[in-house]
This record gives sequence, structure tokens and C-alpha cells, in this order.
Amino acid sequence: MQPAINHDYPARWHSSRDGADIVALIAHGTGGTDSRHYLQRGGDLPDGSDRKVSIHSLVQKDGTIYRMVPDERVANHAGGVLKNGVYSSVLTIGGRTFRGAQVNRHTLGLELENLQNGTDPYPEAQLLAMGWQFYRWRQRWGAALPIVRHAIVDKGRRTDTVGLTVATMELWVARAAAGAESKRYRVKAASGANVRQGKTKLSKVVRILEQNQAWEGYETPGQQLTVAGFGTSKLWVCNADGRCVWRPLLDEV
Repeated sequence: MQPAINHDYPARWHSSRDGADIVALIAHGTGGTDSRHYLQRGGDLPDGSDRKVSIHSLVQKDGTIYRMVPDERVANHAGGVLKNGVYSSVLTIGGRTFRGAQVNRHTLGLELENLQNGTDPYPEAQLLAMGWQFYRWRQRWGAALPIVRHAIVDKGRRTDTVGLTVATMELWVARAAAGAESKRYRVKAASGANVRQGKTKLSKVVRILEQNQAWEGYETPGQQLTVAGFGTSKLWVCNADGRCVWRPLLDEV
């Protein structure tokens, strides 16, 4: 399901890509609670000229996506700073290395509204909208585009996205791609069901559910398994923490 998309906060600061290809998707955390006006201005001054920052998409906690810079344009979201002749931002993808403003020219940026203090949660609506945006970008600009945390690009200066790994983001991309919504289930297997850390048989078992015990989560594609009496399926039901149960072991309630 497509999340709500709002175009009422177009960013002031953006520029031409000059023909540059898009090679990665960069995930940021705002460090605030409502960054729409700040990202629209580009800084603390009324015209944002003190920083000139911008972002392609801002995802609020309620799941609304604010489109602020068109994909075809460069947003100033990960260029870092120049100090002693060295740029703080470096991105290497497929053997190509980009520095400073080049990082912006070759990427799309997404901000998640979050305090970045390690305790402020990312609600499911926000994560599903994030997954949808990344999925749509891959549909348009390349299915193999990697997701990169800002902390990896600007090491030593940035820590975002705090508490949110690329593996978890990819899980939400898969859920969005499947049009997933959270559902409730009960274990139908008499032998119970393993709760695993991932969507493969080799993922660590962290818990065992008994028959008729409840489980809730999103149907998500993973490793295809064949089990006698339960058939063949690649669907798993994963909760918000990324814990997964193989779908054929469950009945929807």
C-alpha cells in the first residue's frame, strides 16, 4: 500500500546532477522531532544560507513521506565538510570512489524523523513508508542500488541511523515490495514453530512457539523451504524486530 505523500515543503537548495548516475541510497536520521521547515529552508537562517542542506524525502513517524527535492536533482545531504584539504564524506561503490559534493551528485537521500538518541523508536508506519520509498527508487533507478547509512559515508562525524541497521531496512523494503500488512497468527504445527533471527533455516533459533501460541508480523519473502506435511514456501512472517517464523507453520486468525 502506498503511504501518504506530501509535496508542500519543497527544499530551497538543490542543483543539477550534470548527467551523473545514481549509485546508492543514503539513509539519515534527523536528530529532531519535526524537521520539515528546517529542511525546506536549508539551515537556521531564514533563507538557509548558513548550511544549504536538503533531502529528497523526509519520512515522518506517522508514515507520511515529504518529497522535498526531485530525484533528478542533487540534494545536499551527504557532502560532508572539507578540512585540511580532505573531504569527510567518502562513498565507494563498485570500485568507484566519490568524495564531498560528488557523493550528493550520485545518490538519493532519505531522512527518518528521529531524535537519534538510541531510545527514540522508529514506528512501524515510518519503517514501512521508508521501505516503500527505497523500493520505488530501486524500481526507477536500479534494482541493485545499495542502502548505505550516513555514518558509513561520513565516518567520525555522523552516527545516523542510530539503532537501525541496513539489514533491518532491507527487511522493510521486502515488506513494502510485498504490499505487506501486519497480521495475527497461531501456530498450527503440533511440534511448534521456531522463531529465527532471519528468514533462512540457518538463522539462529531465538525462541520456540508451542502449538496454538500467538504470533504477529508481516509476510516477507525469504529462503524457500520444503517440509513434509507443510509443503513448499518462501514466505516467512517477521515481526518488527526481524524475528521470523516460516509461514506454513501458522494459521491466520
